[in-house]
Amino acid sequence: MTLERSVSQTLATNPLVSEVVAPDESAAQYEPQSVIGLFDRAFDLYKSHAFAYIVAVAVILIPTHILLQLANNFWLTPLSLSVQDPSDPELLTQTIQLLGATLLVGAPGAGLPGAISAIAFFIASIPVTLMTSRFLLGRAMPARQAFGQSIRLLFRQSVTWTLAGLAFIGGYSLWFLGFSIVLALLFASASSAPGASSTIAGILVILLFVVPYFLACYAIARAFILATPLIVLEGKRPTQALSRNAQLIPKSLFRKVWIATAALPVTLLGLQTLLAYALFSVTTSLHFPPLLAFWGQTAFTALLSLFFQPYAMIFYTLLYYDMTFRRDGLDIRLLAEAAQLPAPRLPNSASPSLSTPLAPPNGLRRRKR
Repeated sequence: MTLERSVSQTLATNPLVSEVVAPDESAAQYEPQSVIGLFDRAFDLYKSHAFAYIVAVAVILIPTHILLQLANNFWLTPLSLSVQDPSDPELLTQTIQLLGATLLVGAPGAGLPGAISAIAFFIASIPVTLMTSRFLLGRAMPARQAFGQSIRLLFRQSVTWTLAGLAFIGGYSLWFLGFSIVLALLFASASSAPGASSTIAGILVILLFVVPYFLACYAIARAFILATPLIVLEGKRPTQALSRNAQLIPKSLFRKVWIATAALPVTLLGLQTLLAYALFSVTTSLHFPPLLAFWGQTAFTALLSLFFQPYAMIFYTLLYYDMTFRRDGLDIRLLAEAAQLPAPRLPNSASPSLSTPLAPPNGLRRRKR
């Protein structure tokens, strides 16, 4: 039996459903959205509930950002100054410490995240996903309630994205080792041909950063891009979320999802970095006192994070709903939920249950009688 016939039979045979959806509340019919359409809808939803989203992420991101600024000023900056002396016998140890500290802290003054920022982002994505689901149904959800429901999901979220981080670190290590011979040849040619140094530097950037980034985005789109909504809204365990992610994204749309996965962080972080650099240039040219410059830069970069980061979380939630509609016919379950009926069994046994309320994206339209 097709999903459309199931909807029609439910409407025709169940008077309770007919009462709920008639005459103006007819069955929801979903029009699949393009990736660009999802970006637009995410912006509209963020604009309509901006204050609620900012309050939700501020609880996590503001303390994290203050901690990162302190670590940058009192740990990362002294380390970077200590490695500038080539005669220091501990240069290698200090360089390794600097690389580790940079991976953890990032560059908070420039808006570039490190591992701690990524952890804060994934924690904040849980309440934002819950709030987005409610907002799409036209229901309010205070940030306090969202955080209360998020506590029980922290462990699964942490395990899932820890696996993603370990996979990235392991894959990048193998990539670096594989190109170590190429790097040695490039350095040897640079020493013999000084004019080729700029070309070799460009090749190094591509090999060490650009190519691994797109490969990492490919893996995220394949296995992790919908992990947070799957954990939050379907109650999936980490391993279940990874397999379900691959099921939901069809092959015909995977390339677009991959491009969106790569483009969204670059766009948001690029804008955030440009604005943070502009502030840094202003404070440097005006020669503010160090304490005032520190707190001013901390406050401004924290506001930038609060403004940009909820948008990515909203987009991923909308992408989850769009993929679920395409594969599982989520409108049938929503219809049953509205009538307080048991969820109809769909062909896909991995489809979400009604234990957590599911919400349609704004791409729903009413079918007129």
